[in-house]
Amino acid sequence: MPLPHILQRSFSSQLKTISVQVPSKCAVHIEPSTQIKEDQAVPNILSPSSPFDTLPVELQVEIFLHCLPPIPTFNPGQAPLSLTCVCHAWNVLVLNTPRLWSSFGIEIPELGLDVVSGDVQLMDTVKRWLHRSKPYPLSIRMIHIPNVRANESHRSAQIMALLTAEAHRWKHVEFTIPSANIYILERVHRRDLRALESLSIRTIGLLGSRGFLKFSLEDVPWSRITLVNLQLEQTLINVDHCLKMLSHAKRLAECTFNLDCTMDRYDVPHDAVSLPSLVTLILNVQRGSTHAEVSLFQFLHALHAPKLRTLHLGWSVPRKQSVRPKFSDALSFFKRFASTLRVLTIAYLPLTEQDLLVLLYQLPNITHLTLKYPLNGPSQDPITDNFLSACTFVPPSFSAVSKPTAWDGLLLPKMEHCTIECHGRAYTSASLIAFIHSRTAIYQKTDDLSALPATVMKSFRMFSMKGVMDAVESQVRRWRDDGMDVVIKSLAIR
Repeated sequence: MPLPHILQRSFSSQLKTISVQVPSKCAVHIEPSTQIKEDQAVPNILSPSSPFDTLPVELQVEIFLHCLPPIPTFNPGQAPLSLTCVCHAWNVLVLNTPRLWSSFGIEIPELGLDVVSGDVQLMDTVKRWLHRSKPYPLSIRMIHIPNVRANESHRSAQIMALLTAEAHRWKHVEFTIPSANIYILERVHRRDLRALESLSIRTIGLLGSRGFLKFSLEDVPWSRITLVNLQLEQTLINVDHCLKMLSHAKRLAECTFNLDCTMDRYDVPHDAVSLPSLVTLILNVQRGSTHAEVSLFQFLHALHAPKLRTLHLGWSVPRKQSVRPKFSDALSFFKRFASTLRVLTIAYLPLTEQDLLVLLYQLPNITHLTLKYPLNGPSQDPITDNFLSACTFVPPSFSAVSKPTAWDGLLLPKMEHCTIECHGRAYTSASLIAFIHSRTAIYQKTDDLSALPATVMKSFRMFSMKGVMDAVESQVRRWRDDGMDVVIKSLAIR
């Protein structure tokens, strides 16, 4: 319920003092004698000098919570730190409200001249926030992208140790850390993760790496998890292990895995895995055997996700003599999600032009499409003239009584945004121009196309090795003038 106007003015006037009174560095120390909890009475610290100060403490805290950014940082100019600098009453209340300190983001800065003292100060700040937030569940984002030329994993290792000591309070955690620090998570035990609802771990770099993720992912309370993101450079999850974990994740809405596309048995289908809440699935296949494609399609075939809207399939398995799966196995998966799937990314998945067309014909409700193929691999490029022609809207033929026939077999009729990366040798500029033009508003407003059951494309991006002719650049400028976001770029690999 919105605040009364007089309270809004009072609260706003006090907040305005922050910008003029908060110093560049606002250090606030908390004394043991001032420790209180937000659900306790706060006597004699709030003077009724404004309508805001007369509100119940619980309501004041709720208002302060709405002042927090999505991911609070240690910036003194942002809440909650900025709120402590308005007046003594706010200082006391904010410092003693654990919920205001239970969510924060940590970013390890780049190496600099005063890196040692800066890291020490950051450690002290993390300790203070952890102390002030007790006993509330924690939402933490930590980002440390290491310098590729220096082994600096120790800079975040100590902070990771502090955070794992509070694992029993983890609710939402997101770690982007050097691979060398993954071993610290070995200290986390099953009993520590009872409050966990979302888990994101991304490891970067191999320099100084000591290991794989050794704590069992089966210890994660999958029945509570709503988001999981495991992009690990060394510890890859195979198909059997992944499906076993997902079978317990009934609340899972977003899922991202770096996958090892191997199975114990390739000839035995997996039991169905029901994911009734899953909306987003991102799979990056980074390792596999000669049966890698078979394993991927068996994995997909086992999933039942009636709410799936976003699917990303990335393929980084080196090409080798492999067993080709039945493409019908993949089609059965896509057919199940024809009514719900809206966003599709296919990156380097070894599909022929015909495979790709057949697949896309199963998905008439796609609004966002991304196709990525090797810039330096012309033999693996399915983006051909035939493919672009199939995506081009062509007016229906006219019968003897001059009435157009129905639009049949439109490919991707609802597509609004499209991005393609490919080598470019297999298509001509004329086919590309015809495809884009058929998706513009001007083309679809002609009389012959008045009954076209399709959506106007709002943006298109093409990146390839093909040179961009002057005529193409001129046409791109006209499309932009008409309000369509079009980019056609020629890339060079050095």
